Amino acid sequence: MSQINNRDTEKDIMKWFSALMRWLGVKDYQAAGAIQNATNKMYTDPNVVRAGMDEVIKSKQKGVDEMINAISTVKANLTTSETSKAEADVKLERATKLRAGAKIEYMQYGQKQLAAGKTEAEITADIEYTRLMKAYSDAGGILESRQKRCNELQAEITRGEAEKKKLMFSLEGMQRDLKETVEKRGTLAAKAAAAQSAIRAQSIIAGLQSDKTGELQANIEGAVNQLVAKSEVVAEIAGTNADMREAELIALAESHTSDNELEGMLFGARRAEDAAKATVDKPVATTETGVLN
Repeated sequence: MSQINNRDTEKDIMKWFSALMRWLGVKDYQAAGAIQNATNKMYTDPNVVRAGMDEVIKSKQKGVDEMINAISTVKANLTTSETSKAEADVKLERATKLRAGAKIEYMQYGQKQLAAGKTEAEITADIEYTRLMKAYSDAGGILESRQKRCNELQAEITRGEAEKKKLMFSLEGMQRDLKETVEKRGTLAAKAAAAQSAIRAQSIIAGLQSDKTGELQANIEGAVNQLVAKSEVVAEIAGTNADMREAELIALAESHTSDNELEGMLFGARRAEDAAKATVDKPVATTETGVLN
């Protein structure tokens, strides 16, 4: 039973570990996506565009400079090869003449020996003739060596010319690319700035259309209009009440002809009451001492 429980525990641990690894993998993808999004957003900033293009231009300019240095090296080697070839040509020409002179010399010596009545065997065995023949053979070896050197130098020159031509072609392409990149620097920065302005403008328009600011504005305008209408109603009512009051006062004024009449209406009854009360409440002296009864 304990073994079964241990196996179940191990399975649970493996499942948990697998789930954890999957979760970490998802987080890695999310982090990579966030970094890429942040990078893309950064590269849309006009200042970043200019700085980035400056780096690109700097890198391409470095490539152009390196290519120019490589071409300079090839040209220097080519110049050296051409100089060596010119010197080798002079030596080859000299070696050719020396071999030709050595040949003429041994042939003339042989003819003299024949004219002197010597046989071919005697002539070939002659020490001087042997020396002259060796000189001719040595001149031939030197000539062959000079010719070989000239051929090698010519091959170097041919390879150098081809390499120079190829590098010059590459350099022209790199210089065109550099020029276009320099021109694009300002264009891309301007495009990025214009695009950001357009996006901001469209975002503002879209925001006014999609968010609650339009509804808020409508509510504010409605409340203000309602308040204005209420004030107008209150003013109208106040004006109506004032008109009615003025009409009442005018009617009262027209119904009475004098202020004395109005005063009589207001105070006449009160004055009569006061006079009657004064008569009733007046003290009467009943004795000579003046004691009131």
